[in-house]
Amino acid sequence: MRRTENTAPTVPPNNVSGLDETALPEAERSRRFWDAQVRDRRYTSLDGPGMLLFDDRLVALRRGREETTIQYLLDDVLRKTSLRVLDAGCGTGRWSFWFARHGAQVTAIDFSQEMIDRCCERQQGLWESGESGTANLITFRQQNAWQVDDDGEFDLIFCGGVLQCLDDIHVSEFAQRASRALQPDGVVLTRDSVLCRRFDQDGDYPVHYRRAAEYESAFSANGLTKVQDVGAWIHPQFITKLPGWFPLSGRPLAFAVDVDGWLLTHAPLRWLLPLYQRLTGRGIGAVPDHRFFLYRRRSQDA
Repeated sequence: MRRTENTAPTVPPNNVSGLDETALPEAERSRRFWDAQVRDRRYTSLDGPGMLLFDDRLVALRRGREETTIQYLLDDVLRKTSLRVLDAGCGTGRWSFWFARHGAQVTAIDFSQEMIDRCCERQQGLWESGESGTANLITFRQQNAWQVDDDGEFDLIFCGGVLQCLDDIHVSEFAQRASRALQPDGVVLTRDSVLCRRFDQDGDYPVHYRRAAEYESAFSANGLTKVQDVGAWIHPQFITKLPGWFPLSGRPLAFAVDVDGWLLTHAPLRWLLPLYQRLTGRGIGAVPDHRFFLYRRRSQDA
């Protein structure tokens, strides 16, 4: 009963002996990285590796804040009947299932077959547990986010945490394809990590922390106007270094996360960044701001 399509070209296995991974195209290195995360069970539907302390509590707090933000940004859209959603870069399906539970007909794509297989396992679990109403609303298929080819099909395209993993050419291609795939009054909602000064990370996990203006420019050039952008989350750095015998939860944890983010983002306190780098071993020089960006398709005669 699985509803899945495989439209992506065949790719070589991840463990090609003697292959120099850094010589591979960036998109292929990224796909292999995420395949490995799922295969080795290091990937959650939200954060991936790296959260060592307060894992469950921080994940729950971030999930709640992101859901509240999406509900706010898409209040009118989610009220539509027969809502059609494309989840571009669906990962293990967190948002695909969330939109389906809100009554949307969802097409979910990801360039990682490992991710799609995990989505199908979750979908099968819904069928077996009697939640066929939700499961039947989702179709999964392996496809690159920047190769969407469904013209005029969707009311909403959601792309969460994907564009930062694409190079500039693929971001532009995604914006172009997304504009064509939308209904005339459709919207695109993205969530990506941005910095005030761009930082590009190479290697096995290539990622691009762009300025917000770069995304706005790429989408505007393809007929999509930014309507709103909202900060969703600044990943805490200092409270995760607290000893295990000093737990936080509930409102104290939420307050500590907010203070942590404020300390790391306000200009008068940027002297903390070298300390941040020593604690985390990262050389970005700043803390990425995870933001939601809402774009609306411009009318042809605008």
